[in-house]
Amino acid sequence: MKIIKTGINFIDTNFGCLRPNEFMLLGAGTGIGKTSLANAMAWDMSAQGAKVALFSLENTAGDTRTRLAYNKWREDAKQYYYPERMWKIEADRGEHDEYLVYAEQQLKNIKLLEVRGEAPNILKIQSLYAECQHQGIDVVILDHLDYIKQENNNLVGHMNQLVGTLKNLIEMTDIPCIAFSHLAKVIDPRKFVPSLDDFYGSSNKTKVCTSAITMARDYETDSGDSTLCPTYFAIRKDRYGTTTGNAGRLLYDIKTQRYLDEYEPLKISTQNG
Repeated sequence: MKIIKTGINFIDTNFGCLRPNEFMLLGAGTGIGKTSLANAMAWDMSAQGAKVALFSLENTAGDTRTRLAYNKWREDAKQYYYPERMWKIEADRGEHDEYLVYAEQQLKNIKLLEVRGEAPNILKIQSLYAECQHQGIDVVILDHLDYIKQENNNLVGHMNQLVGTLKNLIEMTDIPCIAFSHLAKVIDPRKFVPSLDDFYGSSNKTKVCTSAITMARDYETDSGDSTLCPTYFAIRKDRYGTTTGNAGRLLYDIKTQRYLDEYEPLKISTQNG
């Protein structure tokens, strides 16, 4: 078994390496950076020698490559706030070909699924997991769980079937899955970190997963650097099914689109955060 870490020091410190039957759920609200985190995990795991499948369901064909190239250009040019839309226009004119080639190289060892037309349904996810097993994939990153096509009007039933199917696939193939999820639009204002109750769709999400982590931006703390955004991470369910209250204040670096390794350990309420 390969030793695979997520590349996020807070998570790796609390969980160690991923286990074959791991079904890790990460929840965050809109704009917190779920897709950036999923991408960063994929690159970091690939750099460790792991074969990674990234199901990037929020992106259409080519978006992941373009975003990777754009972020590398931002970092090299130190143009951290340059609009991505303008960069894409320039890329279409052939001005950033070397960065697109760089992105292609980075993606060479990653099995990438982006949406081409219609979003995949549960049957498609089953088929893709079978492909992953055949191709020797070590870990699946699913971004986002909520973009898998719902075949009827019963959201709770759909989500229950989806997470149950995923859990079975993980156990049958021994391929761990890190799945990202939306949170409810309205969250109790007394909480500074969302709880298990705030996951969107069905409570079975957090019952079926082996671990659950929630994320939220910390708007009260001044990092002293406008390019570093304080963000809470809270372990809402560990591998033993318990909530320890372990949390951390991490710094998201806008320049590199990654979280710094150093973080502030915190203890939070197991109820309201």
